[in-house]
Amino acid sequence: MSALENVIVGGRTPLASALQSFLFLAKSFRMKNKNSVVKGILITDGKANASLYGKAIREEIQMLTSALRKSDVKLEIYDTRGRALDPAPSYIDLISSILNAPVVKV
Repeated sequence: MSALENVIVGGRTPLASALQSFLFLAKSFRMKNKNSVVKGILITDGKANASLYGKAIREEIQMLTSALRKSDVKLEIYDTRGRALDPAPSYIDLISSILNAPVVKV
């Protein structure tokens, strides 16, 4: 856990892209390992700053997270949001509720 405390956040990595990559990896793994359980770890502040398909970011995240749920993957979320007030929306709660994913505050 202490290693996560030193991770620099606030970059330009699109959250939707991370979810899409996880979805592709999960499907690929399942094709080769049919009875497997796929688990992932998402380390994020939940802020999305880029759209993949030109849609509203919330819509894309909801679509990708729902696809992950349909694929029956398990996700654990490590929440890197700081303690300071930040007006930018975070999608951690949305992702967590759709996937029933536990959230660990770091």
